Amino acid sequence: MATNPHKASRLADHPRQAEEDCTFLLGVSAGQEEALTELYDAYAPMLLALALKMLRSVSDAEEIVQELFQDIWRNVFSAMEGTVHTWMVTSTRDRALSRLRARGQRRQPQAFDPQSAWVIPGLIPASADGMAREEIVAALKTTSREEQQVLALAYYEGFTETEIADVLSRPVATVRTQLNTSIMALHHATPWHGTTAPSHEGFTPESYASRALMVLDGDDARRFDAHLALPCEACLSYLRGVKQTVALLPIVLAPVPPSPDIKERILFSIRLSRVAEADLGIRDMRPDPLPSAAPPDLPESPSKGKRIPWLMIGGMFLVLFILVGLAAYVDTLIDKVGGQYEFIQGQAHELSALKTELSGTREILSVLDSPMLEIVRLSGLSPSPESHGNLFWDAESKMAVLEVTELPYASDGTEYQLWIILKDKSILRSTLAAVAGPDSAKMYLTAVRLPAEFQDHVDVVAVVRVRKDAGAEAPGEMYLQGSAGPGGADQRTK
Repeated sequence: MATNPHKASRLADHPRQAEEDCTFLLGVSAGQEEALTELYDAYAPMLLALALKMLRSVSDAEEIVQELFQDIWRNVFSAMEGTVHTWMVTSTRDRALSRLRARGQRRQPQAFDPQSAWVIPGLIPASADGMAREEIVAALKTTSREEQQVLALAYYEGFTETEIADVLSRPVATVRTQLNTSIMALHHATPWHGTTAPSHEGFTPESYASRALMVLDGDDARRFDAHLALPCEACLSYLRGVKQTVALLPIVLAPVPPSPDIKERILFSIRLSRVAEADLGIRDMRPDPLPSAAPPDLPESPSKGKRIPWLMIGGMFLVLFILVGLAAYVDTLIDKVGGQYEFIQGQAHELSALKTELSGTREILSVLDSPMLEIVRLSGLSPSPESHGNLFWDAESKMAVLEVTELPYASDGTEYQLWIILKDKSILRSTLAAVAGPDSAKMYLTAVRLPAEFQDHVDVVAVVRVRKDAGAEAPGEMYLQGSAGPGGADQRTK
């Protein structure tokens, strides 16, 4: 068993640790449970501390960590985040924020006490990631209390620049500058800080820190994301480095030792998934009926007047006691196996859903890999002006990929639909089922087959919110709109 690669580390050691983490990740991809255990032992205490600080619930924080490592076993890893450390921390924070928003537990800016926000905690045991923590704390202490406060509100509470400005009664420009100052103080202490922020499309250097923290809002967020989607390699590369710096922040938290049950549940889940992957048609796991036991050979009934030996009577009671105990044990065993059977069935359904998701992902990638794409940009309308998106379509295959971001949560009685409109007549309505769920604020991608008339005659592409029971021709409220007519779409050639 290898030693913990993050024990008593320094910031200068992080490139080496990133290589070791990649080695463990390759081991996970090869199906090595020990590699997953190494990553878990190294990261679970820090990730649990981050989730607990944000959610303020031990059970919710443990669920976040368990889900994360189950996804790692399924090879759900984004190389766009740079290092394994960065991806794991970013994914934990994103999941925690999504859970807060979905359950309505996120603290509201107008009712928040800014004095409770801190980015450098009080006394922490010296074993909390050794030198790396000391270097991070030293870098952050070069900033003012106001700058640290702004960073805490952005990172741990998930407030946007506008919300932070409302909480602290400061201009948005001041908030952005203070966020950048606190992040850059830490960034310049890292070994990957060599490049400077690009000046593209009029973005200020301060914008990159806010984008890495995901607190940009309004038109600035839409313009920045549209620029990154071109893609702009210089901006993506610099932003990746800033994200890697932001992911160091949880190191200053006191590690929270996870309960042994979390690791046991993760390992039990992946072992069952191996069985289910081998055969998705899972066999009936309930036990076969036990063969009925033959009655014991009893002595012939004694003749009248004879006495039954006491030893024989004691033996009969002992046999009866054993049979009753065995029956109780078998009954308990059947209950346990039945529970395991239900759990395995749930895993089978989950794996089936993953296969469906993988098929959809391949379809999306086949469209985005087209040598020539037309892009219809969708802008948010009055109900949700912060929403935005793009429709990437391939004229040759008649397929498109719809990308939408920051749509409001759709209640149980409503849903979002993609409308393709030809001269005030809808020629396609495609329901966006996943946007109705609790993660609706995140980016949503789906592949859509376009009608034959799309290329030459379509006027408008729109995302519309309708009632589920309103019928096929019912009107809806338009949330996103883009022009697909002449001059309304951009062309990108690979």
